[in-house]
Amino acid sequence: MPRINLDPALEICLDFASDPFKLVRDALITTRQITNEQSILDLVSAWTQDNNIRKTAWTQQEQEDREASDKLTREVREEERQQIQKEQEAEADKREKERKKLKLNSFDQNRMISDTITPRPSGRLPEEAFGLSKSEGGFMSLKPIASFKASRNALRDIDLTWRQMTMGKNSMLHQMTATGWTQAHINSLVHFFAGLDLNTYRNRANGEQILLTYQARV
Repeated sequence: MPRINLDPALEICLDFASDPFKLVRDALITTRQITNEQSILDLVSAWTQDNNIRKTAWTQQEQEDREASDKLTREVREEERQQIQKEQEAEADKREKERKKLKLNSFDQNRMISDTITPRPSGRLPEEAFGLSKSEGGFMSLKPIASFKASRNALRDIDLTWRQMTMGKNSMLHQMTATGWTQAHINSLVHFFAGLDLNTYRNRANGEQILLTYQARV
């Protein structure tokens, strides 16, 4: 049934005894061999039956409308809840990233590198130092630092070739950006390595090796 736009309960039965319905009454009288009064009653009965059918349909239509409205309301509220949850999770994730964000001390960008290298403490760790180790079963345990071994493929900065140093610094600068280093620190290293690339020492005998030693020590 097409959608009903007006509540059938508000409709008033037509005056089937009036002149506009005379032709309809006459047709009923002729075809059904009934009186004028009976034709009026039949017309009223037919209208009432149709009105009752539409009243039932109206009630069902209203129920369906309420259910659709309630469903839409629930969906909108659920979308709002999910959106709020996403925003809260994003904010929590942002705070966590800020908390874990690498914190670097500021530095004087105009300070020159010293002409001498200050001796540094030994790189050896105390024998009793421990570090965390993860077993195959996923358990964490303490393990002496001395038992950890560097990869056989690892090279010290001073042992790198010029090409290896160039590849390494490009990867390092990319990772510095990805892990949240400050732009000041990144820029300082960009300028440092650019200075190495453009340094006239590269044109001298053993010049690149000298610069490699320099970058490894400073």
